[in-house]
Amino acid sequence: MAALLLAALVALGGCAGKSQPPRQKIARALQEMSWEVARQVGDPERAARLQQAIDGLDADLNELQGVSETLRSRLRALNANPDATRADFATLLDGFDADRRRLRDRVLQRHFEFLAATSANEWAALSGHERDALAAVTLR
Repeated sequence: MAALLLAALVALGGCAGKSQPPRQKIARALQEMSWEVARQVGDPERAARLQQAIDGLDADLNELQGVSETLRSRLRALNANPDATRADFATLLDGFDADRRRLRDRVLQRHFEFLAATSANEWAALSGHERDALAAVTLR
């Protein structure tokens, strides 16, 4: 029994200093938001609308994370190419900016859906989870 406890503590200790990947942070924050909807929102119709918005936000934030990761990888490859032109970089960044704007608009629409389906007290309980999910996306 003591050996099992020691093994568990060592395993937990090894994970304690490591940060979760962005997609896991997004999933965790939105799962917690779903749980909070179940606790806070008594109206099944509004709860269903909120869950649909949460699912949409999950897809949007994961797509935004993917766009960001693709940009970083393509930027590294382009930067390693001595024949890359300024126009090549501009084209890459313009494409990223267009995707980012499109996804920003969708994420903002989800936010308005949350506001429309919640009371002030309900939103106060949910908003921190939305903020955590948004903060998990790495655009650097």
